[in-house]
Amino acid sequence: MLPFICLTLCVALANAKPWWPFWKHGAEVFVPNVGLVQGSTSKVGDITVSQYLGIPFAQNPPPRFGAPQPARFAGLVNATAYGPTCIQQGNSSTNVVESESCLSLNIVTPPNSHRKSALPVMVWIYGGNLATGGTNISYYNGSSMAANQNVIFVSINYRVNIFGFSGTPDLPLNEVNAGFLDQRLALQWVRDNIEAFGGCPDKVTIFGESAGGFSVEQLVTLPPDPLTFRAAILESRAFQAQGAVNGTTPWAAAVAALGCTGQDELACMRSKDPFEIKAKVARIGFGPVLDNATYTNATTQAIAAGTTAKIPILIGTNANEGTTLALSFTSIPAQIITDYEFTCITGLYSAQLQNASYELWRYYYNASFPNTTPFPGAGAYHGSEIPEVFGTYPTANATQQQVALSKYMQTAWANFAKDPSAGPAQDWPQFGAGGLIQALGANGSYGGSVITAASIEGICTVYDGLIETVGYRRSVV
Repeated sequence: MLPFICLTLCVALANAKPWWPFWKHGAEVFVPNVGLVQGSTSKVGDITVSQYLGIPFAQNPPPRFGAPQPARFAGLVNATAYGPTCIQQGNSSTNVVESESCLSLNIVTPPNSHRKSALPVMVWIYGGNLATGGTNISYYNGSSMAANQNVIFVSINYRVNIFGFSGTPDLPLNEVNAGFLDQRLALQWVRDNIEAFGGCPDKVTIFGESAGGFSVEQLVTLPPDPLTFRAAILESRAFQAQGAVNGTTPWAAAVAALGCTGQDELACMRSKDPFEIKAKVARIGFGPVLDNATYTNATTQAIAAGTTAKIPILIGTNANEGTTLALSFTSIPAQIITDYEFTCITGLYSAQLQNASYELWRYYYNASFPNTTPFPGAGAYHGSEIPEVFGTYPTANATQQQVALSKYMQTAWANFAKDPSAGPAQDWPQFGAGGLIQALGANGSYGGSVITAASIEGICTVYDGLIETVGYRRSVV
């Protein structure tokens, strides 16, 4: 009877003003601008969390290649299962449903949270080189984070591949980076509505890995107004920019592949079946265009000018980032990928933030476990810290170090979200003028030990010229 009564209220109050009160009953939440959100519960050990999955934060499907539009009042939201994944580049898992109607987010709340709990909120942005990725990957399950750290966990879907970063010249420049606009709209949705789930809109930390970390960096560099977060965590931030295809742009190559050359290209591309587009652009790489609203390559200048979000930042890389990534290349050694793409760029970025008096903490993940390694000798490969932070590593054959290190790291990430200016842990110093870094899991450690940036960045001056081409310089002159 309760859901029926609430649904009736939702329909009647479709135009309700924001003063209409939130309420939360078990795994049901009434959100004034959204409707009655019906979730489910799940167990993490003996702790029960509430999950609200697949909540639309935008109208679905969004305009193909274009800016997302805010979701309308829904009345009743079935939030018991993940929504579709945005259409990927290339092949994806057979059990993943892909669709253009993919702009949804997921929320996990700890037990007994309510609208006055004012809990810190952690918003996850996945990686995948802006070509692949989704929120329903098992390693990204935020239930352990919510249950064990008493935080609100949120993960957001955003468009990737040509659908998120088409580069079409037929749309206004400020609409072309649709995937980045999806992220910003999702963060605004969180700010507007997370109180109903027990979160505080003024205590939001954004965090992401790889292209997700790169996305976080762009949000910090070109912050939304009003600001939708107060702290940021960048894990192995990276994005491999795409170049021309046979002398033409990725968009032009896609238009030709779909037979849309010589006509209204945007209209033609929008008329095509999305999976025909997916198939025919599988070998074409897409990325953001410089709009200086969602994406810039002038990071150094922005920091020096003071136009970035001056917030506490936690940033780090892994010791062997390149071991798995090198499998995609035939001529680039894994160590060069690790040094150039990750350690050195992160080092320059950290130095710039330090020079601008940011509150900054840095880590260097250096642990490897048999139950998560893809092959012998992979080491602390790209993304290997994720199951440690999320607590989603396989429990079978887990070592004592893995269990303890995961607890240490997850607690550190959550501590940072709870009180960013206090840092991740008492034994974790700020980066500071001395370039202090917390080495995580090194030499079998259950926690961290302090090293210096100089100890891992000796090679980096060799790469300065290359690094400058992607927006990071040792000075602004």
